[in-house]
Amino acid sequence: MKFRLIIILLICVSSSSFGQVKAFDFSKLTFKGLEFRLSKDLVIKTFGLGEIIDPQYECGFYANDQQGAPFYQMSFNSFNYIGSDSEKFILENVYFNLDSGLSIQYDRWTLNGQTTKADLVEIFGDYVKTYFANNPEVNDILIYDANGDDGVIFTFKENRLISFRYWSPC
Repeated sequence: MKFRLIIILLICVSSSSFGQVKAFDFSKLTFKGLEFRLSKDLVIKTFGLGEIIDPQYECGFYANDQQGAPFYQMSFNSFNYIGSDSEKFILENVYFNLDSGLSIQYDRWTLNGQTTKADLVEIFGDYVKTYFANNPEVNDILIYDANGDDGVIFTFKENRLISFRYWSPC
């Protein structure tokens, strides 16, 4: 009986460690040399005021019924930040193309319009590889934050990265 229990335990331990997801870590993300979360003043100092947009999200961490509201976006050419006067702003969206030269840095990797699905597999491992292998027609992947309920969505078109989007649950 003990022998069977040990075998079952070993199977469970080995299967739980195989193909684990390398979760997203927001602390490893930079954009134009700046951290993922910024003060409103630093966003304005670095990029200008941008177009102010009320996103009117009905749910998620930046819905207007959440603590810290009202939230608004500061929108710039090909990217935007979201936050409020009482909280920091986060990089919400970045839109890439092959020619823009726009990029984000994740740890030691540069992500831009040249980034492929294979590059994302190199960064995040088996979860991404399996996901795209099992869903070849899908061009979006959500990778959850290592320390929270939110995450990021990477979107591809013709095997090239076209957007990075912050995501939070409803």
